[in-house]
Amino acid sequence: EYGEPGFVRMRCCLPHLRLITAAAHAAPSRGLATASMIGGEMRSETRDPTAGKAALKNLRGSGMVPAVVDTAGEKQHVSILAKDLENASGHGTFYTTLFDLGPDCDGNGGPLRVLPKDISLHPITDEILHASFLGYRPGATIKVKLPLTVRGSDRSPGVKAGGWPMVLARKIECFCDIDHIPRAVPVDLSKLEKGDCFRMGDVDWEALGVRPRSLDHKQPILKIVVK
Repeated sequence: EYGEPGFVRMRCCLPHLRLITAAAHAAPSRGLATASMIGGEMRSETRDPTAGKAALKNLRGSGMVPAVVDTAGEKQHVSILAKDLENASGHGTFYTTLFDLGPDCDGNGGPLRVLPKDISLHPITDEILHASFLGYRPGATIKVKLPLTVRGSDRSPGVKAGGWPMVLARKIECFCDIDHIPRAVPVDLSKLEKGDCFRMGDVDWEALGVRPRSLDHKQPILKIVVK
């Protein structure tokens, strides 16, 4: 989905996209502005875009998930092995990780590199019914929603005094280069007292390599509250 000129709009709305804690991701804050993560290959194949509901039902019954790849407005229809997609989408960094759809999906005998955009789930079973991806274009500026990585709670004076960190913004929408997608926005609690907030202005956005869609330096991201 392409929005304002020059930018790609992404939706990251699944419950799978969860807060990344320091235990799960201990990358240093200045080390996040590195090359985008490559999540490996999801077994895929091209499919007929004119297939009807019956064909799509049979496709899902065979263990595949229909998907669409949008590369600068050009749509490509593929099917992905459900097991591979389920495993990949269960990680908090799914929407900020590049994947290869293969072994032969790019039309030239090779894999097709993509960035996850959206997934549709069955309302009762949570089965993945459909997936959408952005086709990789070197140097493209994209819009992503980054999760948080929280560290320093063991050194926080406020936490030691009986407070606890309340997350006020679980994801932050940012513009960044598709080749340099940060894993998360670092939040350091080590100096926070009870009642203190970690705010948008406390993040070194330049070092992270992103530009927030909306930057209010006073907007709180996390607060140490009293139990």
